[in-house]
Amino acid sequence: MENFQHTHAFKVRGALNKVFNLTEPERGRGVIAASSVNHALGVAYSSAMIGLELTVVMPRLASEIKINLAKKYGARVILHGNTYDDAYIHARDIASEFGKILMPSFDDLKIITGQSMIAMEVLDDLQYVNLFLVPIGGGGLVLGTLIALSLLDYNATTVGVVAVCAASMLESIRAGRKVNLSHIETIADGIAVQELGSLNYDIINRLSVRSSQSKMRNF
Repeated sequence: MENFQHTHAFKVRGALNKVFNLTEPERGRGVIAASSVNHALGVAYSSAMIGLELTVVMPRLASEIKINLAKKYGARVILHGNTYDDAYIHARDIASEFGKILMPSFDDLKIITGQSMIAMEVLDDLQYVNLFLVPIGGGGLVLGTLIALSLLDYNATTVGVVAVCAASMLESIRAGRKVNLSHIETIADGIAVQELGSLNYDIINRLSVRSSQSKMRNF
């Protein structure tokens, strides 16, 4: 049902939470985000609501439809690199050089807690839920789900679903450290992430999430 959001994805939740928690001085500096697709639209939509100057860095292979939609919301779009990770590094460099506020796609507590509202709304609507199946790219949505369940003290199993050729979360858990994948390949561009966030990995370890080959699904 998140496809019925204004930006057609759940990413707008974290973006709204991050944008509306910026201080006035931070808002005045303008914001910059990197995204393969959906986070860009979430930040663009959120920024347009309060008149923030926004730059979005997207991979060169990003959907033209999504690029034009980001521009429609008022974002300046820069195409750089072939993956989300390439775009993020470039966005981080621009933020450092020009003093803009960087809007991470998943490696940020405000972003993560914004995504947690999905699980909270599910549990508000449904009397009993025993399983959440959550796609994993950088880890923002799965951590939001785990945090929501923890805060509500609700007992349900959360299974993370990764693409076999873009399984940065799974490989990091197996290795006991963050792993940067040298090559990723999946048609699901929203989870095409070479390296999950530092905060995301730290929280996963603290929550003692278990993973196994049987919980992987091949896209």
